[in-house]
Amino acid sequence: MSEFEFGIDIGLGIFSCAILIFLYAAVRGKTTERITHRKRQGYFLALVACSFIMSLADMLSRLDGRPGICVPICRAGNFVLFFFGPLQVILWFLYLGEQIGIRAGKGKRIGYTLYALGAMECVLVLISQKTRWLYYFDSSEVYHRGPLFTLSCVIVMFMMLFCEAEVIINRDKVDKRYLLPLAAFPLIPIVGSFLQIAFYGIAFSLNSSVYALLIVFVYVQNRNLDTDYLTGVYNRRKLDMRMEQAIRLSADGRTFAAILIDIDQFKNINDTLGHPTGDAALEDAAGILRESLRTDTFIARYGGDEFCVLLNVAEAEDLNVIMERINKNAERFNAASGKPYQLRFSMGGAVYAPASQMDMKEFLMLIDTLMYKNKQRGGGAGMEEKA
Repeated sequence: MSEFEFGIDIGLGIFSCAILIFLYAAVRGKTTERITHRKRQGYFLALVACSFIMSLADMLSRLDGRPGICVPICRAGNFVLFFFGPLQVILWFLYLGEQIGIRAGKGKRIGYTLYALGAMECVLVLISQKTRWLYYFDSSEVYHRGPLFTLSCVIVMFMMLFCEAEVIINRDKVDKRYLLPLAAFPLIPIVGSFLQIAFYGIAFSLNSSVYALLIVFVYVQNRNLDTDYLTGVYNRRKLDMRMEQAIRLSADGRTFAAILIDIDQFKNINDTLGHPTGDAALEDAAGILRESLRTDTFIARYGGDEFCVLLNVAEAEDLNVIMERINKNAERFNAASGKPYQLRFSMGGAVYAPASQMDMKEFLMLIDTLMYKNKQRGGGAGMEEKA
């Protein structure tokens, strides 16, 4: 390796390590709500930590051909780089499982295949310490690729392709906002691997995986902070931000409407059928709302069994049509689902009037009061024309 290539690789490695430190600190500092969310965050943190170790190992592996202490350091770096390569892919697969929610079927079979390929790669690395199949050092301690180096790259690339298959197979279960970055993550390191095979001496593969992680953080992991872990709609934090923004914009005449929605008899579902069934009921309720509203409509879980919807609606008549549509879709769900529970909603809705100068808390209190009155009447839609 020339000194020029060495300088490029060390520079890329330092840049990648800096990115990974930022990602770890950013994700580690966020609070989580439930164990399912923590597992997803835990896998992402483990993936970042694994990538950091491998980036350090890659920089150390560039010390070949240098005497003294550099010899064992370089050998150790190469071993870590090859041995832990499959772990990076497996951690990504586990993260996908939590992100997409796959626990069985084809996803489970893909997992077994990944573990088998990863074990094969690790065994190959161990054997190569004696056989020189993957890599070796000559008498001057200069690193060389072995005859099976390409096979090692192909194994890892196949593992990444299996992860890509996981996303494609379950694309209908992936939030459309996350589909493209999740699908792109395996492809970027694969392109990097081809470049590394073609251009000896430049660490394309590992550094490309770091940049892919950054994309996932920006477009998926970071956005999860605004998403309810169970239903996939926005959470209360995001609702407060969006409603405050809508109230500010209403000063320019752009009013909006909001509906607060409560699932009737939800406590009975939890008490009689169990909390897992209650969780399923919440997911189904979110599905009914998505079906009833435009794809760009803001839907959030307000808390417990309550949801809140923000709409670009300025007339009470239009708001009433939407609330009736939600109830009709709930009736269709109850007739066709075959679930052991029925979903019915109590709703309180209002169009925000800028002249009222209500703040967010006051407006939420208004639609909460309308919803509560509606629940006392037996459910349906409760409205006030202007707030």
